[in-house]
Amino acid sequence: MPCWAALRVSLRPQSFYFVRHGETDANKALILQGHMDTPLNDTGLAQAYSAAQTLQNINIKAVIASDLTRAKQTAAVICDKVLKNSRMDIIPELKERHFGIYQGKLRDELDFIRENEFSDIEGGEPYEAFITRIATGLSKALQHEAPVVIVSHGGVFRGLGHLLGFGPLKASNAAVYRLTPVDGSEQWTVEHLNR
Repeated sequence: MPCWAALRVSLRPQSFYFVRHGETDANKALILQGHMDTPLNDTGLAQAYSAAQTLQNINIKAVIASDLTRAKQTAAVICDKVLKNSRMDIIPELKERHFGIYQGKLRDELDFIRENEFSDIEGGEPYEAFITRIATGLSKALQHEAPVVIVSHGGVFRGLGHLLGFGPLKASNAAVYRLTPVDGSEQWTVEHLNR
């Protein structure tokens, strides 16, 4: 397994919040989206409002999203409810992994990806490049005044788990997490806020 400790050390030790985007029709149909640019469905929009409610009493300073529509729509709801119409920032490095020939296929057909997560995917993004890209995006996000909310994707959250030393993390649609560095170490904690 590759080692990303050097990337972890380069991150600013600052707490942040992570929200996976709300549900899309592709999520509902169990289709692997990757870079497919799909919008939220009605359930996803309601989930975005629920995530915003979870964050409403936190003094959030910035809302940051990947450049895919499902993340931007979720972030726009959070931004409107939490920051009172302040604009969100877009960081393309926080978008989902490109799954190459597997994009648009049913998840049930994708045992290869689950069993060979670190392997290259034909036409897709190598996992090490994906983790490096996430680290770049996270570094950019953490330059904002704290605390920030990052609205991104399930694969990105899974990758953050590897990057921050947890192993793979799993997030449901519109799940809200707080990630906090442990003082004086390279360790982080993760807390699910809206179970």
